[in-house]
Amino acid sequence: MDHYHVVAENLAHIKTLTEHKKSFIRFTAPYFIVWGLIWGIGFAFLQISLSRMTISMTIALAVIGWMATFLLFFKQKRMSPIPIFLLNQLKMAGAAVLFVSFLFAFFFTAEILSISIESIVLCVLVSTSLLFLFIGIVLGKEIFYMGIFLGVLGCVSYQLLPEYLLIASSVAGGGSLLATGCLLLGKGKKDEQS
Repeated sequence: MDHYHVVAENLAHIKTLTEHKKSFIRFTAPYFIVWGLIWGIGFAFLQISLSRMTISMTIALAVIGWMATFLLFFKQKRMSPIPIFLLNQLKMAGAAVLFVSFLFAFFFTAEILSISIESIVLCVLVSTSLLFLFIGIVLGKEIFYMGIFLGVLGCVSYQLLPEYLLIASSVAGGGSLLATGCLLLGKGKKDEQS
């Protein structure tokens, strides 16, 4: 194979990867926006009060979030098939979240961590941080850095300022999810125009 064919093949491969990245951005932005709003509201409720009502409201928000997630997924699947590239990346991210969840379950069972609202929130933050890291590998350094920020924020808040963990999760966690969704939405619109 001569040099020109190799170059042409590499360019075709780069074009395919770029198209996959554009699809990934278009498919994922709404999920980040939905969950950013839910996090911001839910953790703010919990910071205000840990009453049955606020816990119930937060659980209801989570249920609404999962329903919105499934509705978005099926709507997108019906409109255009989800690229295999996206499915594989989401599977890796999901596996990371499950791993962290099982790890925290072990910590709770072995009594390495006490079961408290703060330790459960830490589990959520670390899982979400890993999700950002995996997705950031594909979508860019900004999202990767948000994953690092979220993980550091969760660990530092848990260790040094546990009484402010919920509000930090509301503002910084919900805000970073929302910012990621808006960033991806902006990138998606910019890609469509080019």
